Amino acid sequence: MGSLHVLVMPFPAQGHVIPFMELSQNLVKHGFKVTFVNTDFSQERIVKSFTGKDNVGDQIRLVSIPDGLEAWEDRNDMGKSCEGIVRVMPKKLEELMQEINGRDDNKITCVIADGNMGWALEVAEKMGIKRAVFLPAAAAMMVLAYRMQKLIDDGIVDNDGTPIKNQNFQLSPNMPPINTANLPWACMGDSTAQRLVSKYLLRNSISITVADWLICNSTYDLEPEAFTLAQTLLPVGPLLASNRQANTAGHFWPEDSTCLEWLDQQPACSVIYVAFGSFTVFDKAQFRNWL
Repeated sequence: MGSLHVLVMPFPAQGHVIPFMELSQNLVKHGFKVTFVNTDFSQERIVKSFTGKDNVGDQIRLVSIPDGLEAWEDRNDMGKSCEGIVRVMPKKLEELMQEINGRDDNKITCVIADGNMGWALEVAEKMGIKRAVFLPAAAAMMVLAYRMQKLIDDGIVDNDGTPIKNQNFQLSPNMPPINTANLPWACMGDSTAQRLVSKYLLRNSISITVADWLICNSTYDLEPEAFTLAQTLLPVGPLLASNRQANTAGHFWPEDSTCLEWLDQQPACSVIYVAFGSFTVFDKAQFRNWL
């Protein structure tokens, strides 16, 4: 009998691909065979990041499928990206999985899909394959995203995910308040983009109900209340390359080490690092105002 064969499917964004690559490398370490599915657009950038990374590319098979957008279209437009993903990728993923199982002695045993790619679980269910959801971000993000219908029912947002009014609410009495202006889908472009993203997330919240397992890149100690609200969610994090004494793989862009000399000159514990994600672009004025 060959190795158990896992197909992993991250959302095509930097903060999702890197944790999925960490998860995949840990699976390989435990004897699994891994097929890593990128979008065509992301594939070339990710392959380049493997240079000198301990033969990661030899351990994990990288494949890609279209994301529904033309090469020239803006993938930072989350509404358009979500629309293209749902329109094209489910059929392409099913075709890919059928092709793999038709020629590979190690047929796909399980699909591990990003929490933002819930439709992939529907494809796996249709093919009779075990299914897991992996949340690369905080457990609280999953609790929020998958309670969208409750937010609608409670009159906090309308059917398009738009906040009814500016207000604070709590997912749990022991969790920090959330302002409706800061809801993730309410901060993505114009009203059309927000409507498409919220519709996409609402579909995901239904799709993950067919998952056999829910796992998250977090720990009980960091988010006890979030895990209390999602009792079937299992923590497997934090997944960091440093835990394996290895290099991170899956970067979209070359690593920029020019800041290291400046960092080395700063007093210990005097620098705060804030990651706004690969979709956020600041101009100089915004950056100065934020400081």
